[in-house]
Amino acid sequence: MHKEPTLESFVDFSPRNTFLDPQEGRRFEKILKHEDKVEHKKNLTRWQKVRKALAITAAIMTPIAGANAVDVYQNYEFAAHADVGINYMAPPLDSANNDTALFFFNGFNSYDAAPIIQTIGPAVQQGIDGQLVDVVYANAHLGADTYPGKSNQIGIDNVNGIADQIREYSDKHDIKNVVIVTYSMGCVPGTMTGENLTKDPETSTLVKAFIYISCPSDFDALRNKTQNEVDFVKAVSPIPGAAYSTPIRLGGELYFLIQQYEGGDLIRAIRHGDSLIKNAVADVQRQKATGTWTIFDQALLIDQANFKTRFQSIADNTSDSLTPLDVYVGTGKGGYDNVVNDKQSAKDITHDAQAAHLPYLTYQVPNAVHAEPEMSKKEYRQTFTAAKVAIQQALGLQEEIYNVKQMRALSQYPILRPQK
Repeated sequence: MHKEPTLESFVDFSPRNTFLDPQEGRRFEKILKHEDKVEHKKNLTRWQKVRKALAITAAIMTPIAGANAVDVYQNYEFAAHADVGINYMAPPLDSANNDTALFFFNGFNSYDAAPIIQTIGPAVQQGIDGQLVDVVYANAHLGADTYPGKSNQIGIDNVNGIADQIREYSDKHDIKNVVIVTYSMGCVPGTMTGENLTKDPETSTLVKAFIYISCPSDFDALRNKTQNEVDFVKAVSPIPGAAYSTPIRLGGELYFLIQQYEGGDLIRAIRHGDSLIKNAVADVQRQKATGTWTIFDQALLIDQANFKTRFQSIADNTSDSLTPLDVYVGTGKGGYDNVVNDKQSAKDITHDAQAAHLPYLTYQVPNAVHAEPEMSKKEYRQTFTAAKVAIQQALGLQEEIYNVKQMRALSQYPILRPQK
């Protein structure tokens, strides 16, 4: 987790330190105490916002929560039997690249990656061509976090199941190269899946690249409002049945909508309850609505990012194979990412890639807006088109290194000569 260095990390204020005289030491101690108060106030303010939104949500939800409480068991049963899946979406631009597949992972509050593929998929193909394949969460549990009703293993099994289905798809369709494309918080299950794929020494399918589009490197790289949303999930998830409650799901939608009132008064927000409920209900009732438990899992996955460890694992797994390329695509001039601090994330992720000796490239999409990628289709296409030469050169270099590795491996076997 990235943390900015503080004054305390550079200066020792213990009595044995003779660098500072006592008066100067006391002055610096006051500075430190002030820093602590500022940081405490910042954290307190964030939690006050969370509590405020929870209070508003409770006030709006109380009259309707009891009527739908019976759905918890039904949703629990649905979640227990939900299976992740993958769906073919579109062919490569060039049929010569039919042996490459781009698997898309969507982010927070998503049922599948179809919307992202329809928006960004054709643009990504300009940089790395291949089949477009949708990774479908299908309201299955994800990740290792536990809460009432969810075991540790079920979420891990489902993430592993994505890797297994990619292997099956690759074998069935003669896919030799896999590209993991992730949007927003989809970077965590996407990287976990890619790491899993690189652990299989017997597979003929190689992970060619990871493409991270507006992805957070960790919790600290989320914008304040997104941190509040994750904190909301952390506050509610321990409540028995909460993860499977449609009213809680509706309450979550209300919470996210209510954040627009964070600068206003609580009564005004409650008075707007009717319109807020209509908007929230519309989202909950839409086709392929995300289950409460899946939203919880997608939010909690950020604590399992661990890019430094995962990149090192991927590097170790591919030491004798094809080492994948990492490409980070963030927001450029004229745009704004209201979910992720992508400049910080790009810095963190490329730093972790460099530490693991993985090749990496970074790009920025002008005018991109995180919540509305469809508004920047043209800019995404232009960015990936301009990046094509560099991406292909980097991939070509990795393939050359891979070929050398194979030749070295073959040279270790004795040459059998016919006996005279």
